[in-house]
Amino acid sequence: KITDQASLKLSAQWYLNQGVKNIFISLGSEGTFAANAQFMGKVLSKPVHPVNTNGAGDSFIAAMVMTSLDTDDIREWAKNGVAASIIAVLSESTINRAMTPELINEIKKEYQIEWKNI
Repeated sequence: KITDQASLKLSAQWYLNQGVKNIFISLGSEGTFAANAQFMGKVLSKPVHPVNTNGAGDSFIAAMVMTSLDTDDIREWAKNGVAASIIAVLSESTINRAMTPELINEIKKEYQIEWKNI
């Protein structure tokens, strides 16, 4: 059971030791945790006031996959995933048709999305 940062890191390390290559865990308002053999940390942002949470997880995964085609850096995968999720939750529709790589980059700046090693 994950109850704090120490148990989060311990759980991630257990999965990495089992052969899982990349781990991503939503921490709700406390950000997104990501880990692999090179990095372990959180993606943080300014607070978000969601309109509709439908599609947020799908948007997160889609942006991560899109980013993985350009880089192996999971920090970028996670930051873009968080930005895409924000775009999704700010829309009344499940699918925000305005989602583009350019908008993801704008949201990363506007919501001060950043990686923090832990």
